[in-house]
Amino acid sequence: MKYRWVYRETNEELKDQISKELGISPVLANLLVNRGISTPSAASHFIKPYLKDLHDPFSMKDMEKSVTRIIKALKEDERIMIYGDYDADGITTSALFINFFKCLEKEVDFYIPNRFREGYGLNADAINKIHERGTDLIITGDCGINACEEVELANRLGMDIIITDHHEPVPPCPDAYAILNPKQEDCPYPFKDLAGVGVAFKLIIALRSELRKDEYSIKDLPNLKEYLDIVSIGTISDMSPLIDENHNMTKYGLKELTKSSNIGIEALKEVSGINGKDIGISDVGFILAPRINSAGRLGDASVGVELFTTHDRKRALEISAMLDRTNRERQLIQETIFREAREIIESNTSSIEDENVTVLSSPKWHQGVIGIVASRLAEEYYRPTILISIEGESAKGSARSIRSFNIYEALFECRDLLSNFGGHEFAAGIALETKDISRFIQRFQEVVDKRIKKEDLSPSMTIDARIDFKELTADLIGNIENMGPFGLANPEPLFSAHGIEILGKPKLIGAKENHLKMKLKQGSHVFDSIGFNMVDKIEEIKNCLIDVAFIPEINRWNGSSSIRLRLKDIKITQYN
Repeated sequence: MKYRWVYRETNEELKDQISKELGISPVLANLLVNRGISTPSAASHFIKPYLKDLHDPFSMKDMEKSVTRIIKALKEDERIMIYGDYDADGITTSALFINFFKCLEKEVDFYIPNRFREGYGLNADAINKIHERGTDLIITGDCGINACEEVELANRLGMDIIITDHHEPVPPCPDAYAILNPKQEDCPYPFKDLAGVGVAFKLIIALRSELRKDEYSIKDLPNLKEYLDIVSIGTISDMSPLIDENHNMTKYGLKELTKSSNIGIEALKEVSGINGKDIGISDVGFILAPRINSAGRLGDASVGVELFTTHDRKRALEISAMLDRTNRERQLIQETIFREAREIIESNTSSIEDENVTVLSSPKWHQGVIGIVASRLAEEYYRPTILISIEGESAKGSARSIRSFNIYEALFECRDLLSNFGGHEFAAGIALETKDISRFIQRFQEVVDKRIKKEDLSPSMTIDARIDFKELTADLIGNIENMGPFGLANPEPLFSAHGIEILGKPKLIGAKENHLKMKLKQGSHVFDSIGFNMVDKIEEIKNCLIDVAFIPEINRWNGSSSIRLRLKDIKITQYN
C-alpha cells in the first residue's frame, strides 16, 4: 500500500515554551504539542503522570446524586443489579462493580444480555426478569444512554436506574434516576473520552471518597489502584484515546496487570502464554482482549465476568481455557468470512477505487465476528465498511471507519431505516429489518458520497517531524518511551529522515524471510533498521538513496542495547 506522508503542523511558540520551562529537548516538546498538550503543566503531567492528577469525579453530571442513591441502597440492604454489555469493556465494567461491592461485603447480581437473542443494551424482557428477582436498583455498565423505553419500563416497575455509559447520546436521554456519561451536552466533566469502564471507575472513586466520611473505616475500603488492571483491559480493548485520564490510568494499569493479584487475570495470562512478563498494550490488544471478547461473540459473555470476579483458581483456569478454545474457533470463522467478503469485493464489476464505501451482507455470516472482519476490510481497502449478518426478517451489522470520516454521524442520517444503532466516530453497530437493507445501502452510500473527500480515501501516514540521524540519542528515545503507553490519539512517534544511504546488502530475516534488515547511514551516523513484512521493497531499493519513515527504539538483546529504526515506509529519492 502506498502512503501519503502528512506532516503534523506544530505550534512552534508553544513547543519552545514547553522545551524551555521543562528543560526537555525541542524534539520531545514537539511530540507533546502534537498530542494536544497545550501547557507546560499538562506536558509535565503527561510525561510523569500521578493518580492524584485524575479529575474530580464529582465534576461529572449526576455523580453526587448517583453516590447518594447507592449509599442509601447499601445502608438499607437493597438489591442491586449490575447490567453490563457483552464486549470486553462491558465485561470489565461489570467485574469492576462486583469486585468493589464484594469488598464492602455487599453481594450484587449481574446481568449480561445475550448478543444473539437480546442484542446490545437494555431490553424489556431483561428488565422484567430483573424485576422478578426483587431488584431495587439497576446500575448499567457501558450501555443504556439511549434506552428510553426500557428505562421507562423500569420506572413503572418501581426500580431506579443509574446509567453509566460513554456512547454518544441521541436526545432525548432516558428518564433515569441518574446518568453518568461525560458526553452529555450539559456535563461539565473535562475529559469526554473515557471508556465505559473508565466511567465506572470514576463512580467507585467517588463512592469510596464518600464512604470514608461515613461508617466505613479506611481498612474496610479497597485500594482502588489495584483495580486498574481491569480498568486498563477495558480501556485498551475499547480502543479509547490514550490521552488525559486514559493515558494515566492505563500507564498504571499495565503495571498492575504485570503483577495482578486478580486470580482470573493471572489464569488468563497463564493460558495465553504471557505470564511472568511485563504486560504491554499489544499483550492486551492482541492476546487478552480477543479471548475476553470471544465469550460474547460466540457464546455467553457472563463467563468473562465470572473470570474476573472468582476466587477459585481452578475455575479461573477452566474459564480461561474455554475462552482460549472459543477464540481459536472465532479466528476460523473470521477467516472464512474475510475470504468470502474479499471475493465479493474483488469480483465486483466496478473497481474498488470507484467506490467510496463498502457495504456487504450475507445470511451465512456470524454476527459475532463481522465487526473484526469489517475492521480488516476497512484497513485493507481504506473505505468506510459495514458488514451485515442476515437472520430471517432481521439483520445486524457492524460498521468500521477510516481516519477523517465519522461513521456515527453518517449512520445518524440513516436512522429512520434502522431499528437501532449506536457507537462512536470509528465504530458502530446497527440493527434493521432485512427488507430495508437495499434502501439502507443506497442511502448510506449517498450520505458517504456527500460527506467524504477523495483525498480521505487515500491512506496517509502522519509524521511527527523530519529529523536528522545526529539527533537520535538513547536519552531522547528513552524519553519518548516514557510517553507511552501508545495507542489511539497517542501513537508511537513517527519520524522521517531523508537522503539515506544503504550500507552493504539488505537481508531478509524471519521464519518466512519476509522482514527487511539493513544498515542505514546519514552523514557519519549509522543505525540498524528492521522493516517488518517489507519483503516487497528489497528489489526496488537497490542502488539508490531513500527517505524513510520510522519509529526509533532501543533494541535490547543479550544484555546489550543499541538504537534501531523500525521502518514504516520507504520512498526512493535518487538512483545511484
